[in-house]
Amino acid sequence: PSQVTYVISTRFTEEDGYVYRISGSTFALILVDQRKMSLIRNGVQANDDYLNMTLEYGSNKLELEVFAGISIINRDGYNENELLDTALKALKVAENPKYKGHICYYEDIWKNWCKKKSIKN
Repeated sequence: PSQVTYVISTRFTEEDGYVYRISGSTFALILVDQRKMSLIRNGVQANDDYLNMTLEYGSNKLELEVFAGISIINRDGYNENELLDTALKALKVAENPKYKGHICYYEDIWKNWCKKKSIKN
């Protein structure tokens, strides 16, 4: 992950720690702690709106709806370009109104494709 982190940090603006702004309201988050990755997966499986939040400031209310495409190094890609490509493919699925939930793991797309093609991965 350190090489990927280095390359992403040289190409995109670092916002906070391992959070990088790709463009506009699109961010990349790099997680290296397996416990945090499990926490996100378990939270999303239990609640589709797990990462969403509501912000209130006086009479103003802002609802933040989070969509995420997740790829995992050495499984969904082996370098920064492959990881970004697979994460963006998963994000495209997550943003589809017909998709249940806001988070899509690239691994799940691959498994579904293999199942349809009757291929063991």
